[in-house]
Amino acid sequence: MVRYYSIAVLLLLSFSHFVQAGGSVYSANGLGETLVAGGARAIGLGGGGLALADSHGANFSNPALIALVPGAQVRLGGHLAYWSTKSGGITDTDAETDWQTFYLAFPLTSAWKVGFGLLPVRRMDVRTFGWQELANQSYEERIRIYGGEAEAQFASGLALSPHFSAGLAIGYAFRRSERWTTVDFVSSDWQDAEFHFDDTWRGWAVTLGALYEVHPKLSLGLIFRSRQQGNWVTRFSYIHQDSVAESEESGEGPGEWGVGIAWKVAAGWVLVADGRSGLWKTGDLGPRDPRTPVSPLWLSAGVERLARGEAHGSPLQKWGYRAGIFYRQQHWPEQNGEKVVDLGGAVGLSIPAPAQRGAIHLAAEVGRRGSEKFGALETFTRFTLMVELNEQWFQRSKPRIPQ
Repeated sequence: MVRYYSIAVLLLLSFSHFVQAGGSVYSANGLGETLVAGGARAIGLGGGGLALADSHGANFSNPALIALVPGAQVRLGGHLAYWSTKSGGITDTDAETDWQTFYLAFPLTSAWKVGFGLLPVRRMDVRTFGWQELANQSYEERIRIYGGEAEAQFASGLALSPHFSAGLAIGYAFRRSERWTTVDFVSSDWQDAEFHFDDTWRGWAVTLGALYEVHPKLSLGLIFRSRQQGNWVTRFSYIHQDSVAESEESGEGPGEWGVGIAWKVAAGWVLVADGRSGLWKTGDLGPRDPRTPVSPLWLSAGVERLARGEAHGSPLQKWGYRAGIFYRQQHWPEQNGEKVVDLGGAVGLSIPAPAQRGAIHLAAEVGRRGSEKFGALETFTRFTLMVELNEQWFQRSKPRIPQ
């Protein structure tokens, strides 16, 4: 079983004679592609915002920021991405769509707020096909890897003072990764075969967050996420022989820590800088992958002109604008002495609704990933849309009765 898995990974990363479709080719490696969390505002800043001390599209990766929500709030979002992959003289392009966030936050008291969310964490979607020769017989080999990880989260934020908030989030993660390998001979059917791997993970993790206003113009945000504790269930089926094997074992998943700063440099303008790293160990890539992952390191910096809501002037003057850059060293193991790194930039826009009823947040990021020496050079463009509805949206004004 391990032998077939190793062959599949090598085929997906070599690309010497295969064509790729779906999302990032690297998403077939390890646990998949880690998605940028925190919402469209965070994406427009390059992935930062852990210390932005306001409720306008706040980065809920830091649960302490939930304490800033003034009333009930609903978030819905999704993204559209375009990929161009180059390897071995072959270039392939494709597109993908996916949901980005669903979150509900509301106050219990003026200082204590809670939130419930369903958040995407990672995804994988790669399909390859190519022609091979075995004992002078030609056959087509098709490989598809598909799956992802989502987390159901309960979070709580408490404003302990006007300058300090603390938060706690409990997340239940569900991850599924399926890999199909189909061998289709041209001259006969009896030799055809299909192998199916199905890995499922369920685990718990706790995230602690803090927001501290060091100075009226300077804020500091911190997060620490424990390593996940849970179970793997692995199924393997060989369709040609109609055989199925299943195993279950306890395991762990990666944790994370992060720090962010926000500095108000002028009226309505703020600079942000964030750093995040993962707590990874050997075995975190899955029950059948003994390789040692790289410790991720995500760095971002951005600038934002804050949305002004009810400020006087034209609509364009009320909107929020932002831009950021990012460096993301991913968790995938080294190959040919290289690590997988993302480099790029992002822009974002927030359009407040009248009467503080909510906002529409837009973001776009452009970057490149990996290298041909590693196995493939990718360029990507992502567009993200997030709709934020405050409790005023659901309130109706009663008509006045004329006297």
